Parts: sequence; C-alpha cells; structure tokens
Amino acid sequence: MNPNTKWKADLHKLVGKSFSFNYDEASKNALMQLIGQETTESAQYELDGDGGYGELVSYDGSNLNFGTERRGFRFIIEPHEYVLSDIITRKQAKTDMYGRCDKVGKKLGESAAITPYMHILRMFGNAFNANVKYGDGKPWAATNHPVASKEDDATRKRVADETSGTYSNLITDELSVEAIGKARALARRYTTPDGKPLLGSFNVLIVSPELEMMAIKLLGNYASAKPGKNPDGTANNQANPIADMRYVVCGAGSDGFTAKQWAVADEKLLKETVKIVWGNKPEVLENELDNPLKAQFTGYADFANGIGDARGIVFSNPA
Repeated sequence: MNPNTKWKADLHKLVGKSFSFNYDEASKNALMQLIGQETTESAQYELDGDGGYGELVSYDGSNLNFGTERRGFRFIIEPHEYVLSDIITRKQAKTDMYGRCDKVGKKLGESAAITPYMHILRMFGNAFNANVKYGDGKPWAATNHPVASKEDDATRKRVADETSGTYSNLITDELSVEAIGKARALARRYTTPDGKPLLGSFNVLIVSPELEMMAIKLLGNYASAKPGKNPDGTANNQANPIADMRYVVCGAGSDGFTAKQWAVADEKLLKETVKIVWGNKPEVLENELDNPLKAQFTGYADFANGIGDARGIVFSNPA
C-alpha cells in the first residue's frame, strides 16, 4: 500500500456504514411502501398490464373452446443514473475521522433515499397532468382509460381496443366518508382487460398534507363511529363504513398532491401496476483520485419509475 494514501484505507468502511444506515432510515416512507420494486440488468424493463382469456366456456362434451387473449397495455421503463459526490481531506480524516465520515455518509445516504421518493411524489402530482401519459395514452388519472388493448397490424404496437369500452379512475369530490364510498364503488365495478371482475379491496386512503387531519378524523383510533353530527346537532353514532381503511400522506415541499387532492388505492394492485425499477440500488462508491490528500465518495443509483395500469387507484381532484 502506498504510504501516502494509507490514511484512506478505513474511510470507505466508515462512510459506507453511515450511508447504509441513513439510507435505510430515510427510505422507510409509507408512500414508498405502496410502490412495487423490481431489479433489472437490462437497459429497459417492460411493465405489462394484466390480461387473460375471460371466463371458462361451457363444454359440449366433444369440442374444445379456445380463448382469445385480451391484453392490457405496455409501458417501457428505462433506468437512469443519479450521482452526488463529496470529498474528505487528509486533514479532516486525521483530526476528526469518524465525525467527517459519518457526515459524508449521512448526507449521501439521505440524498440517495430522497431522490426516488421525490420521483414518486412527482408521479402522483402529475397524475392529473394531461401532458404526462402512460402506456394506454392517458394520464394516470382520467375518465376515459381504454379497458383493453389490441395489436396494430401496421406498427405491431398495442393500441386501444375501442370495442372493450373505457373506465374512469377520476372523480372531483371533496374528501368525505360519502366521497370515499363513491370512489370505492367505482373501483369495484372495474374489470380486467378480458372482462373478469378486478376484485380489489381499495382500503388505502392517500391524502395531501393539508387533508391529513381530516384523514385522522375519518380513520384514526377513535373512528369506529361515523364522524359528524345529525341535523339536530346531536352526535352521529352510526358505524363508520370506512373504519377498516388506513391513510398515507402524499406530499412534501412543493411536490405530491395539492391541498384538496386525494385518492383511494388497493395496495396489492398498486404494487403490481406501479413500479420503481432499479438498474442499481443506491450505494456509495469511492473514486480513485491522483491527489493523495483527498478521498472522494459518490452516492450512486440507477432507477426509473412508471405505471402499467391505472385500475389500482381512484383519484379525486376537486375544483
């Protein structure tokens, strides 16, 4: 080992330990837990909407019935690299090795955790943006999603199958017990591309930071009774029909839902249809420098996120 750079030997271990701890802590976010995660070694990841053959057909005793597959849409996700670097000098390491290493690892670890989180917040915030479209050619929140796709004979690409009809995952009601019931009823009428009932539970309420207090009133520890009062001013002691739900906040800084926006989601379906795809999960790398008085560390991640199907969530965007 070069005696001039011997001081660097233990730095990576210390920085890496701090990076991992702070990344793990900062990435424990409730909204992120709703999103599916995949790892790929390919340049692209294909997120496919579900499909199938529909119900079995009655058998006449001799002739087999062959199904025609009805498919969802395809969305291509291409992971992209993200990096941030910091430097520890020989003097910093010599006079305060642990403190400086811990600080560099902490900052890089927190940045590595907040970056995919901000991408997910912006994805939710853009759900209502007509200019941000996904596999079916619609925004994530839309009143006219195609139910199924077909293959275009000329381009060999999936396009909307007009014969399958459309569905809506967008309402404009302000948050209330009744509005949540409306959203859940809408979702329970969804079918898969081949016509089977979707059968989601839709038991997660996603709200803006401004609606968190309302969510606590609706779904908190004391929400077994329906919130509110009767017309005569007496307490409403009816059972709360949404007391089985839980809530998650979607908003930080200027990203995520705006003040009145909210959504109802099925956790299982959301994990299947909305993904973060990792080309490389976050880690810290040490850069080789010619300067014997400096050690450089880089937080690195390679990822992207996308939506393959909109049936896992119903949005509300009140005026």
